[in-house]
Amino acid sequence: MRTHWDIIIIGAGPAGMAAACEAISLGASVLVLDRKREPGGQIFCAAGRASEEKRNFLGAEYTRGHELVQRFLQAGPTFLSGAEVWHLKPGVVYASHEGRSLYLTAGQIL
Repeated sequence: MRTHWDIIIIGAGPAGMAAACEAISLGASVLVLDRKREPGGQIFCAAGRASEEKRNFLGAEYTRGHELVQRFLQAGPTFLSGAEVWHLKPGVVYASHEGRSLYLTAGQIL
């Protein structure tokens, strides 16, 4: 895996997913790190795999969350699920992923 990115985004909740989609549409290389195994954050937990019946039951906002997760996955950022960020400094992210320590650099960190 590469170690330098245009943008590293910490968190694959609604804001992180939207930022990743926008940055990718502008041609940036994007890495998204999240502690959870799938995107969506707390509010859209499991929205990406929610059935139509469940989305209808939970309402329009949850359906928009499902659509955002799908757009995020289709945009194709590098997504490290199960990643633990343990230190930040300007332009540098230290994280752990699958038993390895990572030293990552970026032009911008969100």
